[in-house]
Amino acid sequence: MIYFFTKRQGENSGRKVENWLKERAIDYEPLYPYTLTSEHLWQMLRVSEEGFDGLILSKTRAKKSWQALALRGFEYETLTVAQMIEFILSYPQILRTPILFDENRLLVGYHEEKIRAFIPRHYREIFQARVMEEEKKLYLKTYKNE
Repeated sequence: MIYFFTKRQGENSGRKVENWLKERAIDYEPLYPYTLTSEHLWQMLRVSEEGFDGLILSKTRAKKSWQALALRGFEYETLTVAQMIEFILSYPQILRTPILFDENRLLVGYHEEKIRAFIPRHYREIFQARVMEEEKKLYLKTYKNE
């Protein structure tokens, strides 16, 4: 199952991800701060290359978010993994968005090239066959007219 986390509906990059999934008829489960569970966070960590650093807003780049939470001086680096998960569940605003993940992949943000990894294999095979057929037609049309 593909999960799609966003803080609120209508976020620009979140809307792009959601539209991309819908256009390709890819099933997904939307997640919001109030539906996010520790199991979801554990799954994100399992497939993340950067751990928590890739999932949360940096204090320097998102100073306002951290200040709004009155967490400006908070040092999350000293927390255990379980404590950090509880911290994120208490303050999901610190997560970067959108986050798209399944049992094997994780994508934070909207990246047109990287998101293609979430296209199911059978869709990719169908698409590849169509592209090859179009290229063949173009080739035959080009060289028949010479």
